Amino acid sequence: MAIPLPADASARTPRRSAVVIVNGRAGRARHLWSEERVRAGLGATIDPRFVYPASPEETAAVARQAAAACADLVIVAGGDGTANRVAGALAGSRVSFGILPLGTGNDLVRTLGLPASWPEAVANIPRATAHPFDLLEVNGDPACTVGLIGAVAESAARVIRLGRRGARTRPIVEWLGPATWRLSGTATLLGPGIARRLRVSYEDAASGVESQIDREAIGVFLANGTRLGGGLNLPVCSRVDDGVFEVCVVNAVARPKLLYGFTCLMRGWTVPRGVLDVLPARAARITLPRPGPFSADGELFADATSFDVRVRPGALWVLRMA
Repeated sequence: MAIPLPADASARTPRRSAVVIVNGRAGRARHLWSEERVRAGLGATIDPRFVYPASPEETAAVARQAAAACADLVIVAGGDGTANRVAGALAGSRVSFGILPLGTGNDLVRTLGLPASWPEAVANIPRATAHPFDLLEVNGDPACTVGLIGAVAESAARVIRLGRRGARTRPIVEWLGPATWRLSGTATLLGPGIARRLRVSYEDAASGVESQIDREAIGVFLANGTRLGGGLNLPVCSRVDDGVFEVCVVNAVARPKLLYGFTCLMRGWTVPRGVLDVLPARAARITLPRPGPFSADGELFADATSFDVRVRPGALWVLRMA
């Protein structure tokens, strides 16, 4: 799909060209969507062109075309999954990346401290400035916020499959909203056989020394921020612009302690000692005994037994208030 940009953009400075990529199927806020309200919110300095991709692949293609056409801004109107696709396509470019939340979880919006409603978010964009934003890559797939491996990824996969377009359960997922992720997490922790042997090899962020752990665990969070699962809060000092991510190993502790630890993530309480080991890293490899999924930003990626993780410092330029 070709992206037409204003031929006379340079003659009308300071107007900036913006491609607004809209996921018309996203979340519970899509029925409130209005191009007129977006134009009004962006004001006289931004000239938006709206595109409605029909698939995730087309979403990424539109973002790449916008960058190639030298658009000043690419604005995503959708959820974390749409933002993930666009972020992967824009990585390494100098195009500013804005977000209007239409999704169910909106963890990237929470991570960045942006308004939770798109009418408020659109009003901020003309006054916002672009800040560097790290991007994680896991086996080449992007992660903006928190990636998941092991049983925690299988819990996320259940929600993603229930909410996919065409699924009869999608309206239920949208009605429950972020609570869907918490219910799925609780069901996973109550289920059988969730522990598995994990090997984590990582480059320590402070010393650069290669280290390794090998133990029974529930799964791994790869944190480029603190928010996941529609608002769960990881107890880490993670930033999106420090060139570091945190490998958070969920240990195979007793079931009551594990469930209490999950409650702490939901409530923002202190997680009991021994539930999580937090390893600041610049690169890592996680190995499983059998294939499992990788999940990030509401997206589900291919199963694997080995996951290579790296951070791309400042790969994106994200619009946010100073």
